[in-house]
Amino acid sequence: MGATLPLVIKSAIVRDDRIGSRISLLYAINTTGAIVGALVAGFYFISEIGVSHSFQIAAATNLLIGVVATVAGYRLPQQSLSAASSDAGESSSAAPRMVLWTFFISGLLSLALEIIWFRMLVVFLRPTAYAFTIMLACVLIGIALGSALASPLLRAKANWIRVLAIIQGAIGVAAALSFNLLTKAQAATDAVAPWFEKLGLNTYLAPLVVSSLIAMLPTTLLLGVAFPIGLTLWTGDSGSEETSRRTGAFYSLNVVGAILGSVLAGFVLLPALGTRHSLVVVSTLATLSAVGLAMTGRRKEWAIALGAPIALAVAAFFSVDPFDVAFARFHRGEKLLWRQEGAQTTVAVHDRPGNPHMRVMYLDGNHQANDSPGTAFV
Repeated sequence: MGATLPLVIKSAIVRDDRIGSRISLLYAINTTGAIVGALVAGFYFISEIGVSHSFQIAAATNLLIGVVATVAGYRLPQQSLSAASSDAGESSSAAPRMVLWTFFISGLLSLALEIIWFRMLVVFLRPTAYAFTIMLACVLIGIALGSALASPLLRAKANWIRVLAIIQGAIGVAAALSFNLLTKAQAATDAVAPWFEKLGLNTYLAPLVVSSLIAMLPTTLLLGVAFPIGLTLWTGDSGSEETSRRTGAFYSLNVVGAILGSVLAGFVLLPALGTRHSLVVVSTLATLSAVGLAMTGRRKEWAIALGAPIALAVAAFFSVDPFDVAFARFHRGEKLLWRQEGAQTTVAVHDRPGNPHMRVMYLDGNHQANDSPGTAFV
């Protein structure tokens, strides 16, 4: 799968033309396919067809794609790209190298963010296959929309290093504030639920979709815009024989960062710092990349280099504890007695008034036990 992206990009570059808009369009199309795959697998294949048959369908689909691509390769005219040049891609300046390392960091923070988001949103959405499917689809929707938006933008001439630095700074701020909008999730769900009924969708899905989009869409939209801009800066503006090789290097380094990000978030940050502080740490990585880009261009962008850390500091100060948001939304009238966020789950003990009066233990927001007479576990 990793080998396909550089090959597809190389085959799509059939003339000496600006390739930025094509890269972003290809990335958007690829991610849209991932959205469809996630939704179809999560809501239909696994439940209706089963895991084994789902694998067989996926394998058959890939074989069909291979046959179609092979036939198309023989029928389409062959064109050489050797005459083309890519001065930006071959630049030995510090800026292209900083772009490459920015997207190593981008891969790291994107997967780290997913781990942190999923770890927290399970308290709002409950741990079900449908919830995981919707969360993954919402991440991909943001990336696909961002890439599609970048396609027409990349046709314009601009200082794309500066633009990328601003976007990376905005990613840091959006990530740090990603749980704040969850305070508005209930009102948004109430507004959206009637539309689910009109479309024939189960209203049970409304809070899952709304909460996931509210928390993740702003950040993932910016990530989707940034990726094709960075790839274009690294490969250059026009097609060349080097384009696919440079694309492969860019993509592989981004994925290596993603692997490290998932390990960092799951095994280091969340157990040691908890959800809120882990979110701030990961957001800082985006801000540092913005500073690095701002300082490696032909002209130093001091406004960005100084403004991005200040904006992140303000965002971190105003960021909310997501567990406080969940408590206010789901446990009104109860009193929080004790709460501890662990590596795998968050345990909370509440005092619940009423008849009978009881103390209740929750695991990730799910009622696990209480001390009412004759009721040990529910």
